[in-house]
Amino acid sequence: MNSLYINLVPIVVGGGLQNAINFLLNLDSSKLNFNTITVVIRDNNLLVDICNEKQFDYIVIKNTFFARLKYELFFYINKKNSTIFTLFGTKPIFSWSTKTITGCAYSNLFYSKIDFWGYLPLLKKNIKKLKDLYRYGNVKSSDVVIFETELLTEKAIQEFSFPKKDTFTVKMAVSSIIKKGENFIDFNLEKEYFNILYLGSAHPNKRQHLLPEIVNSMISRGLNNFSFLLTLDENSNYGREVLRLISEMNLEKYIINLGPVENTKVANLIEQCDAMINIAKLESFSNNFVEAWQMEKVLFVTDDEWARDSCSSAAVYLDVNDYPSLVSSIEKVILNKEYYKNIVEKGKKQLSSYPSSKEKISQFIDIINNYSSKGK
Repeated sequence: MNSLYINLVPIVVGGGLQNAINFLLNLDSSKLNFNTITVVIRDNNLLVDICNEKQFDYIVIKNTFFARLKYELFFYINKKNSTIFTLFGTKPIFSWSTKTITGCAYSNLFYSKIDFWGYLPLLKKNIKKLKDLYRYGNVKSSDVVIFETELLTEKAIQEFSFPKKDTFTVKMAVSSIIKKGENFIDFNLEKEYFNILYLGSAHPNKRQHLLPEIVNSMISRGLNNFSFLLTLDENSNYGREVLRLISEMNLEKYIINLGPVENTKVANLIEQCDAMINIAKLESFSNNFVEAWQMEKVLFVTDDEWARDSCSSAAVYLDVNDYPSLVSSIEKVILNKEYYKNIVEKGKKQLSSYPSSKEKISQFIDIINNYSSKGK
């Protein structure tokens, strides 16, 4: 039986979930050359609703450790010669008799000089590194690997000996649910402020903990008509620590946590802001980039190779090791309307170099059809 399994099980929240939603919404399963197509997902109501709406066959894996382990170990044992397409994450542990096509967004696996887990105590840091070794082996042993950027594709081929003929780039596309004027809900933002949205989960790599010092530097410069908007989960340890820091420094006026935002409300929130920011240490690619360009907002981003490769001149780059320079860059955007408009126009131009949602899915389909037809 010529069967395809679309493995979305590694995806839970955040940008990964946004991409999974977009993939399913834009997928025309009739273009896939398989007798049977099954979507495998976590227990997520939104993904279930999309599968039902589009009449996809699907299987739900419960959100428990043992359910996930059972899936990884046993689900594909009797599915010899099928194809597993993993949008993001790692292929299932036992998938030796199948054709595996894996989308990789683990950028830290390919930047060995960056101490990605440096914030952790030694034991936890080593545990993370062991997990990374597993992820790297899992990705590299896939029959086909798909990256989000040409930069990571080139690194994988040139520095890590990934086979060129089986390593591809499918660039990010803005989600089809990111549109102006969609599902208006008033987030009650201060209209007189320049509102900068940091749309992302609570994680030390995102470096939300740097914002209090950045804000103090902005206040010292005489700026007071701005706010940073966060979407942190207060139940996470890092999220609580960031919020504690904000409270201790009495900066609640300037740094406001909205909490996690539903995917269907993201576009509406971006539309009510003036800019987006991402000061992560390292990313593969960030949905923030294409979302800011699509919604015609200025994008502030980390001044580093991974960001410049994706954004070119369509972003304002921030050096987190030089606060005076960083504040000057933000200040120029806030005070200079022509400069703001110029960056927005560059963002619109940059977005045109990326595929549409449908074009992106078509590229995935071409890869899946081509490589599944070659056999194991």
